[in-house]
Amino acid sequence: MRARNLKPSFFHDAELVELGFDRRLLFAGLWCLADRSGRLRDRPKQIKVEIFPADNVEVDACLADLAGAGLITRYQAVGESYIQVRSFSRHQNPHHREPPSVIPAPDGTPVGTRQAEEGPRRAPANTGRGRRGRGKAEGEPLPHGFDTFWQVYPRKDKKTDAAKAWKELSPDAELQTRILEDVTRRTASPDWQKEKGRFIPLAGSYLRGCRWEDEGVKLGDAKTNGHTSGRVPETIAFAHHNAARRREAAHE
Repeated sequence: MRARNLKPSFFHDAELVELGFDRRLLFAGLWCLADRSGRLRDRPKQIKVEIFPADNVEVDACLADLAGAGLITRYQAVGESYIQVRSFSRHQNPHHREPPSVIPAPDGTPVGTRQAEEGPRRAPANTGRGRRGRGKAEGEPLPHGFDTFWQVYPRKDKKTDAAKAWKELSPDAELQTRILEDVTRRTASPDWQKEKGRFIPLAGSYLRGCRWEDEGVKLGDAKTNGHTSGRVPETIAFAHHNAARRREAAHE
């Protein structure tokens, strides 16, 4: 195992606090097992011996949850299973003498190239200024139904990642309605309202984790923190109306 950095923000990360204690500890432990590019072999039993030698923890299930939250990527390459810790290079500064990664990157970049050693790069932010801001074409349409979802979802961070997650999910009309109803219900729940919405997950994490299937907030509740169930369709209809108006304005 290797020495890595643990920042104070780790304990307040909105995505991590949604996970169980064992998941959070496992995530930190993966940094110590990963090479300088944030990669390691996906061997749950061996990982358990390294991080939880005296605890009864289902590491494979924990890894699945971390992947569902978008914190790691589990992938296959050259007949082997591997893990890529996402955003590893953004938070870690490996020692300059640490050897380069010998594990293939998730995107298939050959081992030994500079890109493979540094790990996957994030696309530059689309600021609209200069060449660096041309990551996404102006006027590129959002996935069908996403505009309405974004109107309803209370946390407005990382819209591009949320749109990507929505596109990957590609929900049909029935699932879209179910998601919108769940988001509306959760927005009125004490868990999402406490501490000014600090515990609301990012929209991308909500979608990738299929959080509408959780049993925490049920659609049959008559009241949730002062909001009646009758408000759900009313809120969704309002979001549909606003989304339609924005589409009309874009074509004018």
